[in-house]
Amino acid sequence: CVIEDYTRKGIADSNARILRTPLPPLSTFIDDPLRVLRAVRFCARFQLTAVNELWEAAKSSEVHKGLEEKVSRERFGQELEGMLSGTHPIEALRLICEINIYPVLFKPPIGIISSPKKAMQVLETLRVILTQRDSPLLNYQKNVNNNNIKSN
Repeated sequence: CVIEDYTRKGIADSNARILRTPLPPLSTFIDDPLRVLRAVRFCARFQLTAVNELWEAAKSSEVHKGLEEKVSRERFGQELEGMLSGTHPIEALRLICEINIYPVLFKPPIGIISSPKKAMQVLETLRVILTQRDSPLLNYQKNVNNNNIKSN
């Protein structure tokens, strides 16, 4: 197996469990907004820490607009399925809320929910719960993961 490290940071980042884009994150995400969802999935699944510049770019309204306009609902579903069926689904949801893409990902189709305002209130409540460090959901996920490790 040959590893080519064009950035000269990849191997060190891999060893340190750091996620970064090889090019500037904002231009990377504008070019392909689906990369934001992949970053969330990889960070949650492999317990990686992304560099701050990556998350700042992911919060950009231009990137959010690209997610809405360039990425199909089917691709959202595939990435979400990967996140939620992974080993750390609560962490994936927390990251989604932290970078504020939950309104884009969980936007109900027109006519499905009678009150979009109510739907946004529910999503905002979920965001608040998931971004609290002592969240009962995060603690539940930690307990589940610890029990899975002990039983294996």
